Amino acid sequence: WPELDAVVIENVDVTGLEEVELTIRVDGDDFNRYSYSLERSRDREDGYEVVDGDLVAPANTFSVTDVGVQGLEDGIWYYRVRAHLLGEDQTPCEDPAVVSEPVSTLWLFAELGEQQPDALPVNIQFDRDPDAYACTLEEMLPGDNEFSEASVNIGSPYIYHLPLEPPLIGAIKFRIKCEEGGMEFYSNEVELFIEPEIRIPNAFRPESAHMENKVFAPMFPPGFEYSVTIYNRNGLVIYSSGLSDNEQWDGNINGRPAPGGTYLYHIRYSVPGNDMFDGEKKGAVYLVR
Repeated sequence: WPELDAVVIENVDVTGLEEVELTIRVDGDDFNRYSYSLERSRDREDGYEVVDGDLVAPANTFSVTDVGVQGLEDGIWYYRVRAHLLGEDQTPCEDPAVVSEPVSTLWLFAELGEQQPDALPVNIQFDRDPDAYACTLEEMLPGDNEFSEASVNIGSPYIYHLPLEPPLIGAIKFRIKCEEGGMEFYSNEVELFIEPEIRIPNAFRPESAHMENKVFAPMFPPGFEYSVTIYNRNGLVIYSSGLSDNEQWDGNINGRPAPGGTYLYHIRYSVPGNDMFDGEKKGAVYLVR
């Protein structure tokens, strides 16, 4: 009977949104007298399903790719390998001769915290079985095309502070990279969206001594354009602007002062060349006379 000393999953690397690549090592001279089945489960002990049931090892160390892995962002997936002795007719025995120890994917969870005066915290958690060591947080900021190192040797849980200068608006991605036994492996990617900070006054007074209070003027981050439409309480349009980065209503209707009271606004905004930020705001503003 040919013998195998061990079957070991050396590395489990998340290489895509639904793709995992595994490095498998077979200890023993007669590794080609066996077929190998790759299995995965959400539970370390039970519920394994066959991913590939007829693997042939081309060498003592080989790679296998599992495509179509759903829910990598929801939690860890466990993998194990079963080695089946091949009979004279090349039919594998039903009972495995060796079963590897399970190894899981590296799983990442991230969410935005409450904004602070000088930073935006990101709450980070990650997990792997067995534990991962020498882990680094990587980020892809809006406008970037590749990941860069954000923080070195982090643990779980971890709070990463995004600076507010320059302002960050749009999608930002995070992933964890770990190193173990001379190999690197990655977690799933987490994408968070940082909404633009839009300030819309709820009241203004044209006779105010302060210039910023004299007009109804929304405040957008640089690069935004917007239009303003004002309705009276009967739903009639009394003011409508074009699209620019400095639209405002001075409280007049056709050049005459509008009466004090509540008015409705409809603001449409966008960033030229980037439809990701197209949006609108509706609400009420009080004109003080």
